[in-house]
Amino acid sequence: MTQNSNFLLSFAIVLFSFMVFPQDSVAQGDGTLEEVIVTAQRRAEGLGDVPLSISATTGETLERFAITRFDDLQSMIPNLHINEGVASPTITIRGFGSGAANFGFEQSVGMFVDGVYIGRSRLLVAPLFDIERVEVVRGTQGALFGKNTVAGAVSITTAKPTDEFEAQVRTGYEFEYGGSEFESVVSGPFSDSVSGRIAARVSSAGGYMNNGVSGAEEPERDSFVVRGSLAFSPTDRLNGALKVEMSEVNVDGSLYQVSVAGPLGALSPPNEFVLDDRRFPEGIEDEFEDTETSNVTLSIGWDVSEHTVTSITSYAEVSFAKFVELAATIPTFTTNAISEDFDQVTQEFRVLSPTGGSFEYSFGAIYIENDMKTHQLFTLRPRILRVPRVAPFDGWTDRNFGQKSKSWSPYFSGTWHATDSFNITAGLRYTDESKSGRAYHTAAPQNPASPPPEVPGNWFPYDIRDERDEEKVTSSLNAQYHFTGETMAYASFSQGHKGGGFVSNESTLGWQIVNAAPGENPFQYENETADSIEVGAKTRFLGGRASLNAAFFQTDFENLQVSTFNGAGFDTDNAAEVRSEGIEFDLTVLLSDIATLGISWAHLDSKYSDYPNALRCGPGDTDPDCQPGGDGMKDLTGKTLIRSPDWEGSLFLDLSMPVGDSLIASANLLVTYKDKFYHQPDLDELDAQDATTKLNARFALGDSDGVWDVAVVGRNLTSEKVKNWSFDTPFAPGAHSASIEPLRTIMLEGTYRF
Repeated sequence: MTQNSNFLLSFAIVLFSFMVFPQDSVAQGDGTLEEVIVTAQRRAEGLGDVPLSISATTGETLERFAITRFDDLQSMIPNLHINEGVASPTITIRGFGSGAANFGFEQSVGMFVDGVYIGRSRLLVAPLFDIERVEVVRGTQGALFGKNTVAGAVSITTAKPTDEFEAQVRTGYEFEYGGSEFESVVSGPFSDSVSGRIAARVSSAGGYMNNGVSGAEEPERDSFVVRGSLAFSPTDRLNGALKVEMSEVNVDGSLYQVSVAGPLGALSPPNEFVLDDRRFPEGIEDEFEDTETSNVTLSIGWDVSEHTVTSITSYAEVSFAKFVELAATIPTFTTNAISEDFDQVTQEFRVLSPTGGSFEYSFGAIYIENDMKTHQLFTLRPRILRVPRVAPFDGWTDRNFGQKSKSWSPYFSGTWHATDSFNITAGLRYTDESKSGRAYHTAAPQNPASPPPEVPGNWFPYDIRDERDEEKVTSSLNAQYHFTGETMAYASFSQGHKGGGFVSNESTLGWQIVNAAPGENPFQYENETADSIEVGAKTRFLGGRASLNAAFFQTDFENLQVSTFNGAGFDTDNAAEVRSEGIEFDLTVLLSDIATLGISWAHLDSKYSDYPNALRCGPGDTDPDCQPGGDGMKDLTGKTLIRSPDWEGSLFLDLSMPVGDSLIASANLLVTYKDKFYHQPDLDELDAQDATTKLNARFALGDSDGVWDVAVVGRNLTSEKVKNWSFDTPFAPGAHSASIEPLRTIMLEGTYRF
């Protein structure tokens, strides 16, 4: 173990007896912190009793800070990063995650909604609303959650129908960019055995980037989502739930700008290469992004001989289309037209044993089948107003990809209560997965005899079909000891894996196959695996008015799946070895009956342990390996992973106090900090994001009975410029493009509850 590892482990052991992970705690009537109930281990448990690195955020907290988009969750949870790529959101936990460059990649962070695995992150672009809680489980969870959870899991639980009638409406207006929102919820019983809930939300977000060509403010975002659910209990031993949801999100305009000019910047429009809230696209075609999703989930539970048998059946689909300019450079600019259609069927059967005995267990099996089709039309065009149509600066590549996947996975988990204080939990899961894929590509430079010399492979046509089958067994072992009723410590080992697949949208794939070494198959990449150890503890003190918690973790990856754009084409490969280790801790204190303070902090050291031939050198690359005498391949051994800041954390302060006899005033402050990190594996400083601090706040006045409230919500109040994504500009050596997150937003919202 490295010296840094020894320091981290020693620090964790010192804190071992009284620390835990970030959690969402609020004051309850008896003057103590109320603990969130979670279901990460398939059973409803208090967060402090779960021996996992888990952070839970309630729906009320999401509402307080106007968290309505999936990628906004990262503002509340350290070591979670969600970034919008060209095709889909990219999710990383503790530095691990698969990039969006290869459309065929599945996430290394498993995503679940109401217990159902979500195969594509694009299914989560619909607004977050009417949510019961969000659970983020950090670290490898292959035995517990299944495939594609090598980095962790994000689980969203929507609000359920109620036994008593309730309804609310909420509306808001955003002043900085002119956005608005309206949502309503109605819930209650139809009879003694049937209840229902319907929730709908319509929102419009004004653009925060000025288009220097058209003058428009973009991207404008309109969304609509409706969710209906039923809960039924025809007998005392039989219950069920049905949920149907549909959403539509339409975005007009884009947010990419050229942040670094490169050698040809002098010929470009004024101020184009300043990273700010302005962009200068060519503007020949309208940029847009449209997403439609729908899903249906049926859950049925039976009580059989003190056991609970559950069946969960689900169908989900997403349709996505996007057109965007990725560059605005002389003498060329590029456009990207992307579409994706995906559908998925899942079926899970689960059995839970009764609780209270010396041995508790659960077992079951899950079947997942999905079908995905993607299309990308990449166009290289001249700037028609500035240079003539001259080869090689004009052409297109048309890339199509289809994949069908089937997997089934039986699993078992058992907990032995050796004593009243000591528990041991073991888990085992077998996964069998088969995939078939086809990729085909056509291309047309303006003058086929003169393709761009730097990237001759872009114009190779191909039509490739292939299949792959994998089997994998993952396990976990966890020991848990309760020192007192308020202090619990644990140590765990867990394994995980993510299946291999196919290169989907690479224009140079035909060229790579022709030039591949004997035995190589550039169309496929292999599965990635992870082994993780963790020690931690959870405690409450000061009579339940405070919690102070922490844990140390270390995860080793083999064959990490990566895909990186080098300015000319994509490198899709398996990294040799990666190690991530660090500490996460949190302090929550109920200062008084009206004030709660919380601090969360995380340190991360995430590096490639061995990756000698990581990336092909691109045009104009200044890396020493790319200079004369170099081997043309970059060595990333010892380099940090992307989206892996060394330090990050948050501080929140919640205040609530009566005003007169019938009103309550509240203030919620949230400060978040992220250290410097990189967006690209080559660690180019031009694609780095410097350390940032954000301030969010909410001030509200409401009825003491909770019938109504009016609030002002501010996010990123200091207008920090934060890169959402940054990359080498296609076909423009030395130039870089980027997108930024929204600057300051201020919303006035009102809620009325019936």
